Amino acid sequence: MQLLIHTENNLCEINFDNKQDHTLHELLYISFMEPSAERTSLEWLNFNSDKNLQSLANTQNHIYEEFPFLGKLYWRSTIDSISPFKVMAPPISVREPSVYEPNYFKNY
Repeated sequence: MQLLIHTENNLCEINFDNKQDHTLHELLYISFMEPSAERTSLEWLNFNSDKNLQSLANTQNHIYEEFPFLGKLYWRSTIDSISPFKVMAPPISVREPSVYEPNYFKNY
């Protein structure tokens, strides 16, 4: 399976049969669905997030067994619950079929 992704300055072809491409995209969605404190601080960069990031100190974290080098991670639902802005819920799972799939193009 191949996918074309348009980035800021070029078009990138991803071939999921290529193990390296597949792993890269696993890391991308894992880092979104299970962000680190560092990623969370980048998401909240313009939202005075110090107070919210401090609340992560009391929040349960985990290590992703397959990719332990990602460090301490938090569940997306936990991050979204303390987010300083309104967020749309992501799919329940990015790996498995989900009963909920967001429609980011619908006017709410």
